[in-house]
Amino acid sequence: MEPGRYIGETLAHCTACHSPRGLLQQEKRGDRAYDGGWSGGWYAPPINARSPAVRAWTVERLDAYFRTGLSTVHAAAAGPMGPVTCNLARAAPADVRALATYYAWQMRAAPAARAEPRLPDRRALARQRHPEGARLYDGACAVCHEPGAAMMVAGRPALPLGTPLHEANPRDTIQVILKGLKPLVAPRGPYMPAFADALDDRQVAEIVAYLQVRHGTGPAWPDLEKDVAAARKVGE
Repeated sequence: MEPGRYIGETLAHCTACHSPRGLLQQEKRGDRAYDGGWSGGWYAPPINARSPAVRAWTVERLDAYFRTGLSTVHAAAAGPMGPVTCNLARAAPADVRALATYYAWQMRAAPAARAEPRLPDRRALARQRHPEGARLYDGACAVCHEPGAAMMVAGRPALPLGTPLHEANPRDTIQVILKGLKPLVAPRGPYMPAFADALDDRQVAEIVAYLQVRHGTGPAWPDLEKDVAAARKVGE
């Protein structure tokens, strides 16, 4: 475990993003280490026993994710995590494996590590509560993300598997819609177009609300339109 801990907490400095900060922007350590933090307008979720991931992060899954930027049972690396996986793709395989071993150990007591839950698909309820969000999703997202779509048949992770929809705040879901995804590790890697110029704040908020009701496992996110506006400002 020690090689992975050394790499993660010194060379890679994973606490910089994944740990909260105090009033003076100091990283909180001890029992707050890896409790989740913020980086460049994105939320870096907890990577300890509080991990909101709905599928366990095993050594094998983390190893693949670190080297490729993609986990077929989680999601694609986005935001500041994208360049991290790009760098790890060029690192020594033994070092990446050590890193995966250490962080799988950190998340060994997370809820999904104990029992991976069945994920809801409350499509009818989501359409009832957010009809505009449903229409926008059908027009902009369903062609790639619904079961049977070419991307899904090719083995891309399903939307409800991604951690963003299960986090305590909507920022990562919003940022992925606004900024999209680019294949940083391999030219044929995950890609999603950015919708920042195509959708206004209200429309993005409607899609996020629809997705959260349909697939989320936590409480509803309030003030989504304000969150979208704040996310846009970070990228300006």
